Amino acid sequence: MEPQDAGNYPRTGWEGVRKTLECLGIDPSAERDARLMRLIRVMLQLQEKSSTALRFGDIYNALRADDPQKVPSKACVHRDLKDLTELELVRFENPSGRKRRYIINVDTIAQGLEHVQEAMARYLTTELETIKRQLEKLQSIDCSKLAEDMVYELIGKRRHSGIRFARGVDGMHRLLLSGILASAGPGDVIRTTAMFIRPLVDGALDRSVKFVKAAQAGADVRYLITSDLFLLAQEHQSNIDFPRVVSMLKQIQNIPPGGGSFRLRVHFGPKTYNHVSLNRERVALILTEEPIATTMVTREFNPDLVDNVIDSFDESWKSAVPLYDLTEEHFKSMGLKSDNLFVRALQSLRRGEE
Repeated sequence: MEPQDAGNYPRTGWEGVRKTLECLGIDPSAERDARLMRLIRVMLQLQEKSSTALRFGDIYNALRADDPQKVPSKACVHRDLKDLTELELVRFENPSGRKRRYIINVDTIAQGLEHVQEAMARYLTTELETIKRQLEKLQSIDCSKLAEDMVYELIGKRRHSGIRFARGVDGMHRLLLSGILASAGPGDVIRTTAMFIRPLVDGALDRSVKFVKAAQAGADVRYLITSDLFLLAQEHQSNIDFPRVVSMLKQIQNIPPGGGSFRLRVHFGPKTYNHVSLNRERVALILTEEPIATTMVTREFNPDLVDNVIDSFDESWKSAVPLYDLTEEHFKSMGLKSDNLFVRALQSLRRGEE
């Protein structure tokens, strides 16, 4: 029967309570925690019958009566009571008194659970920082170089990776980071085209930052996009962080002295290779749109393919329009509305320049 004073409190049953306790690091099914739960229950039942603090003898006798087949030693009960007071689920009537008497009720339990919650939060925060560091280290591994080093150490011969494959958006960007972006610096040219971009919408800004960082490190980044980007932004602009777009465009405009450059141009012609390349050394080709499939090809593996991709890009680059030179006529020809996110971002930058 439900208690009369339950009100609108959502009853989850013991299973719900147990799962929530497990979040706090308390496992009622484990031997020690099960023993503590039994002690808490017995003490609560005693406290319901008494308006005074509980004596050890009364608690021990109640445990014996609760289950004569499972009577713990007095030393064990003393240890468990010590644990409960340290967890603040139970408190002493007079902490400095010679004779210890114990108080337990919903308030002491709430205070104790908050104490446990804070301790678990501190532990998880520390663990999270450790996991973040491990994740950063994991993501920084260049698997091609590792494979080459591994082969060399095993057989004493240096073998270079000529072609690699990746699946999915995240796999593609890991491949780009390890194979191109992380190693780019002064004097290097990164060419990239975004001929289809719909699968790349989620997290696109986060991934674009890596190209900006490559430019800041000294590389010459040439980024070719299609007008589809503007139309796609129009569809999804309610989910795009406008101030962040403006901030990124400002970063692109203001690469610090000693850095490279980041040039954006809009391609209005027929679609060409969707790729990212480093100089004429290697090319990452995006083979299929949905699902995303990418392959990294080196010059040593297929020089003709690398040259064809670069030459095709350079031709498109010559006829493309620099992003900051787009006019109202361009916007109208693309069928863009005045509230388009990128149109507003460019207008905002121009007002700032003026």
